[in-house]
Amino acid sequence: MSTISEPSEPDYFLSSFPRDAFPTYIWTERPSLLPDEVWTTETTHRDGQQGGLPLSTEQSLKIYDLLCRFTANSGAIRQAEFFVYRPSDRAALQGAQERYQGGAPIEPTTWIRATTKDVALIQSLGIRETGMLASASDYHTFHKFKPGGRNQAAQSYLAAVQMSLDAGIRPRLHLEDATRAPMAIRPMSP
Repeated sequence: MSTISEPSEPDYFLSSFPRDAFPTYIWTERPSLLPDEVWTTETTHRDGQQGGLPLSTEQSLKIYDLLCRFTANSGAIRQAEFFVYRPSDRAALQGAQERYQGGAPIEPTTWIRATTKDVALIQSLGIRETGMLASASDYHTFHKFKPGGRNQAAQSYLAAVQMSLDAGIRPRLHLEDATRAPMAIRPMSP
């Protein structure tokens, strides 16, 4: 197994992410081949929870029903990500699962932190797939993990992925803040 370089200090990529200005992005090249199909995963049930008052079970299910009506048979929205940290979140997920089993077009999935503790939380919920937050920047790996660092973060993510696979749940990693991640931790292109 290869190791990830571990610097003594975090690299914040201040030339791209200055502390006193907007971030700047420099595109290196546009992909030569674009996919035949594109679709989206609906994130209101997780992003919406972070932006203000938490959704009630009824509000969550109303949003789910509206999105199902909107996407219909187009396949434009294939999955909805639900938080599962509060009882009302789990009730909304269960309601969406019942609708999906009854023919609704959007598959309910969960969204958790890439930790074994969070995987344990979803093991009995009957989902086939989960999104996992896997922060990739030094800012996150040094400051959110104790004692911190890239290797500890990577080991935590790998343990959560393995536990998820062992439980028969497909993990989908969300590499948060990947644009500020060091090259050693960025996924390599095929």
